[in-house]
Amino acid sequence: MIDIINQENIDQYTIINVNSIKDSLDKFSFYLEERKLLGVQLDLEEQNLGSRLKLDINNKPASSIICIFFPYLTESHSFDSNISVSAQGIDYHIWAKDKLKRIVQKLQIKYPNSTFSIQVDNGPLNERFFALESGLGYKGINNMVINEVYGSYGFIGLIVTDLVLKEKRLPKKNCINCGKCIEYCPGKALNYKNGFIGQRCASYLTQKKTELSDSEIAILKKSNKVYGCDICQIVCPHNRDIKKSQEIDDVMKRLNLNDIASLSNKEFKKNYGNRAFAWRGKNILVRNFNIIGD
Repeated sequence: MIDIINQENIDQYTIINVNSIKDSLDKFSFYLEERKLLGVQLDLEEQNLGSRLKLDINNKPASSIICIFFPYLTESHSFDSNISVSAQGIDYHIWAKDKLKRIVQKLQIKYPNSTFSIQVDNGPLNERFFALESGLGYKGINNMVINEVYGSYGFIGLIVTDLVLKEKRLPKKNCINCGKCIEYCPGKALNYKNGFIGQRCASYLTQKKTELSDSEIAILKKSNKVYGCDICQIVCPHNRDIKKSQEIDDVMKRLNLNDIASLSNKEFKKNYGNRAFAWRGKNILVRNFNIIGD
């Protein structure tokens, strides 16, 4: 198992058994219900709360979950860009999923009678819950999952299986609660009392399809990004002296309005379809360009 995962240059992963987290799942289910009742659940999230914690594969009960942290920050990324560092490389849904597929192919050969499924952000399960529960990372005040080695600059992928695996957890740590992310957040989406108010997050607003209010436009102008936001990560002391990824290439340090404005939707998809910022389409990006005046 370890050899198969290491072949993909993965050094941060955990394995948890479903039976060991049942109490935590119940608590997390209550937390999700509470968020929905308070009206802070984002439209980008899976709306079916039952699906977010439904641990089965092809109607068979799942036994184990492999949780993987995929770092994306390299020396080539730019914090001065008008797009978030998370979106400057090739869309992580593509390369991270390819890694998971290769791992599963090898596991399927080794365990032919077992079933495996994968997801990277675009599945119903809440990856953050499993990452935090297993010690793969700890939750920052900025609502990020912070890994001890790579900081918060990473994505989480899951392999769910009916195979009973030996648990591999990492020590749980805590955010130092310095409050820098609260202080510098352009939308004031963070606070100690209520946690994260996603509707005020600049990253969310750059992806929001409905018309933006004057206050939301003001937030985008402060963030100065046409896609995403990095401010709460840049000021976070847990992101100092972290290890950088050596794998991400084809980094686009800046997006230019002139390069996309005249493109048809088909041309835009052809030219930028493999980028994370492309999933919301050209028009949202053009709107954001017009707002920040870049």
